[in-house]
Amino acid sequence: MKTGGNYYGKTENDACTAEICTGKDSLFKFHEEMKDLGNKFLFVCSRSGYKMCHDKIEKSFEGTEDIRQYEIFGGVSSVGEIERMRKLSAKID
Repeated sequence: MKTGGNYYGKTENDACTAEICTGKDSLFKFHEEMKDLGNKFLFVCSRSGYKMCHDKIEKSFEGTEDIRQYEIFGGVSSVGEIERMRKLSAKID
């Protein structure tokens, strides 16, 4: 798989896996599709997104020791909210 570059706002990895990682129950395959990117993942989502996705994402990581952190995003891309996410992602490294 190629790395780097942007394609219409998505990374090349997104472009390469978009066909595989979309559709009903695609979140059950999340870890399998993204494991080459590392073992630490920060999921930023709304409250409703968290409720809808959390269990499926956790199921996809079942049996792994990968690190996952979920953060509820306030829904507004304010400077404060963006800075909060930046600090969280720095802690994960």
